[in-house]
Amino acid sequence: PPTTAGPPTVMVALRVTGGRAPSPEQVAKVHRAIAAAVNEAGLRFADHLERADYVLSATLTPEPGDPNQGHLVIQGVERVGRSRVSDTRVAEARFDEMRKQLRAVENWAESRSAPAGP
Repeated sequence: PPTTAGPPTVMVALRVTGGRAPSPEQVAKVHRAIAAAVNEAGLRFADHLERADYVLSATLTPEPGDPNQGHLVIQGVERVGRSRVSDTRVAEARFDEMRKQLRAVENWAESRSAPAGP
């Protein structure tokens, strides 16, 4: 279960268009692409579902010829079980802010056909 110390955590559930599992490089690039939004929302990445307060679902469509570049679409963010944050209003505000930040990242990527990572 999530620990009670530190900020709430989010795990990225990344799917790759076509049904293949994401490579470690793809996962790392997606994390780098959304890290600022996650940090601004007052969250940190979880390395395992058991340590996550939220799950962010996303799909990566790799660029032809370069599977480490592509288009990232964020489907949503869901709470995992009971949140360890005692004040649900604070948690909801952070959650809403994270959604706004992630939407901004997605809009930026769509408008520029940006790669999933630097």
